[in-house]
Amino acid sequence: MPIGKEATFLAGKLFDTPGWKRIPARGTQHAVYAAFLAEVPKSWRGIRDIRTAKNSLVISESDARDSVTIAAGGISELQG
Repeated sequence: MPIGKEATFLAGKLFDTPGWKRIPARGTQHAVYAAFLAEVPKSWRGIRDIRTAKNSLVISESDARDSVTIAAGGISELQG
């Protein structure tokens, strides 16, 4: 993300994942990212969860009444 260090520290976690990490000198860190766009029903008030399933992403409504599944070939392989 193109934001400064202070803004990153202050932002805290995103989806229960820290937005920053200290890496010691000569240390290494591996990170995996996935980006997607998905259309959800206009009646939804928010999104409660996004999880991976075999070759798909499941997006759950905040009221837990409905979900949308989109194809995402190979997504389960990103989790290691």
